[in-house]
Formats: sequence, structure tokens, C-alpha cells
Amino acid sequence: NASRQSARFIGKAGLLVTLAAVGIAVDERLFSVEDSIYQYLPEFRAFFDDEPSKKNIRIRDLLTHRSGLSWNEIVPLWVVENGEIVPNQRNTLVQMRASDDWVSFTLERRLTNIGRYQFCTANGVLLAKILENASGVTFEKYIQERLFAPLEIIHPPIGQDQAGNSNGGDGYILSLLDLTKIGFLFLKRGVWKGRTLVNNNFAKDAMSRDFQFSQSATENSIGYFFTFFGSGIQPLLNIPYSEIVFFVSEDGSALFIAPEEDMVASIFSENPFGFNFPAGYSLFAEITRTIR
Repeated sequence: NASRQSARFIGKAGLLVTLAAVGIAVDERLFSVEDSIYQYLPEFRAFFDDEPSKKNIRIRDLLTHRSGLSWNEIVPLWVVENGEIVPNQRNTLVQMRASDDWVSFTLERRLTNIGRYQFCTANGVLLAKILENASGVTFEKYIQERLFAPLEIIHPPIGQDQAGNSNGGDGYILSLLDLTKIGFLFLKRGVWKGRTLVNNNFAKDAMSRDFQFSQSATENSIGYFFTFFGSGIQPLLNIPYSEIVFFVSEDGSALFIAPEEDMVASIFSENPFGFNFPAGYSLFAEITRTIR
């Protein structure tokens, strides 16, 4: 039977793990969120020379999914064709996975408009490469020593592409307890057992509303990878707290943080092909009603 120590593939919730690693690098002054990604990707200079406007993409733009690189993850990852479930070739993430070098695949995307929101799991891949180049050690070694060891997280190797780039987007296998520790780290503004791991200001900014999709009350807003319910959404779910910070992956992995209650809730539900609306929302709503 599954328990909170049982590890599984956490899908796009892995972006939050990479987010924590970036926050540690910021605290170590390896880079700033305002820095251009160009200066940390010298081996991919050709993509920036071909389209110089890409030099204006900041690390912050990756963290808020506003790099402007053409990307489409709105369509489902999987579709049914001739009675079989197959990868959806219209999804850019599916196309990336079929390539050998995921960093090159992402950077060669056409630049549309920096500042325009487009959810992009590959931002985690770019950030892993940036961190690797800035630190001078492999991403695997960096995250193990700086994040997983202090949090006492034991994990299998992080996924990689054929070129050896770490999959900082959805390449993690963690337990429910591990994911909860990541959430607790952000809840406590980057502090773990009295020791600052993630830069305090970075952790605060990660859980602050940076960008709202529209003025509609039913539209959510985002911080760094985290999402916030629109004011018109929480009443529909009957969630009693004024502010909820969360990330829900279509595979069923979910992390919710309720700062006013000093609460972190991680949820694993079964939704392997992303066909059904993730159960995490309703399960979290039920948890909040139970403990109130």
C-alpha cells in the first residue's frame, strides 16, 4: 500500500523542486532573477545570435512562464486515436521529448512576445542548465548537496535527455513527504530547521502575486511557478482561507500552502493521462473543511 514515504513520478510539480534549487543559487549569489539567461548559456549562443531579442529573456521570465518563446502545453499531452492512447504531437512538450537535446529544442523556438504567459515545463530544463553552468557542478550534484541532503530527501537520479541535460521540469521521483518538505520550505520563507536554504526574499516573491492572467475574478494569478486562485474561484470550491498558494500537475500531484493556517498539504491522486480534472482541488477543499 502507498504511504507518505512511497515515491512516484510527480510530473510538472517537479518545477517546484527546481524552483527551490534556484532560490538556493540566488542566496549564494550565483545569479539574480533579473539576469539575462543569455550570459549563463554560452554553449547555446547561436540561438541568441540568430534572434538577438532572446537576449532580453530574464531568469524571472522563466520562473513566471513569460519568456515569450513559442510553446503550446494547453492542448492535452495524450489523445485517443483509433482506440489507443498516444502522445499528442500538437503538444510542444511531446515534441521536445522526442528530440535529443531539450535545451536546444527550447531555445530555438520562435520568440513571440516576452511578457506573454505560456506555461512551459521546459523552463525547468533551462533553469537546470543555467544553474549547472553558474555553479560549475552538475545539476544533480548541486541539488543533492544543497537541497536534498538538508531536507533528508532520498531520490533516484533526475531524468535527463540524450544530450545529458537534467530534466528540471518533470524529471523527479519523490514521495508525498518529500513534496511536503518542499512546500514547508517555502512556507517558512526558505528556512529549514533554523538554517536558511532558499533566499528569504526569493521565497517571499515566489509566493507573491506577480502576474494576473486577466481582471476577471475567475482568473488565477501566478508567482514563481506557484499559482493563486482568482477571488471568484475559492468560493466555488468552498475553501475558507483568504490566500492559497498551489501547484497542481495534470498527472495528479498537487501541493497547497495556506500561510494563514501555517499549513502545507500534498496530494497524490491517480490521473495518469491527464484526461480528468485533477482531484487535488476537491481533495484539498475537503481537507480544509474537515480541520476547520
